[in-house]
Amino acid sequence: TPSAEPPVTHRFPGRGKISNVQQAFALILALAVVQAPLRAEDYCWRDSKTRGIGTIPSDCAFGTEKQGLLCYPTCAAGFTGVASVCWQDCPAGFTDDGAFCRKPAAYGRGAGYAWQAQDGLSSAAMLARCQNAEGRACEM
Repeated sequence: TPSAEPPVTHRFPGRGKISNVQQAFALILALAVVQAPLRAEDYCWRDSKTRGIGTIPSDCAFGTEKQGLLCYPTCAAGFTGVASVCWQDCPAGFTDDGAFCRKPAAYGRGAGYAWQAQDGLSSAAMLARCQNAEGRACEM
């Protein structure tokens, strides 16, 4: 059976042994460092021009509206623009809470009227207690 030969190593003063791969890498690195420094003439440069930082528009083009310092497309009827988003207007009587419209005259549901043992297997007595206390039809 052929015996596997160990990788060839070389001894460098103060460095110990290094492998062939390490030696090749060290040689490439040494050649790169020894080369003459690169010059601007060694490169092909593209021409470019700066555009500056721009200007703040004083007026917006037709079909756009100014909000803050920027122009945005005008929203359709029934919508209000906030930056790049058009939000639907709330119906009359509703409160605009930003992303939501709150119903008018919000009310608490309370604790409700729980079923009691004397009600039997029907919800009729529970609903009757609710209607007597509230003076209106109750939900279940």
